[in-house]
Amino acid sequence: MTSIRGLVSRYPLIAFFAIAYILTWLGWTLPERIYTGTLLSGALALPFLLMVPGPLYAALIVTAVTGGRPGVVALLKKFTIWRVSWK
Repeated sequence: MTSIRGLVSRYPLIAFFAIAYILTWLGWTLPERIYTGTLLSGALALPFLLMVPGPLYAALIVTAVTGGRPGVVALLKKFTIWRVSWK
């Protein structure tokens, strides 16, 4: 039986889309049920609202599995590239 880590390493693009899809839909559907009262209370919505940036989390997860710590650091450094002048 192949491990999850092995599958993510072998098929990183498919894994990215699957993780992003799952996290994003969890972030959109669970808060809606919480706010409408069908699930416990509105106070529990905050953890689920943090799941809305599912593609970002999916990118971090897949990069951590395939590239390790250096890959994650390289990905996060790309967020600081500023190619526009201040004017």
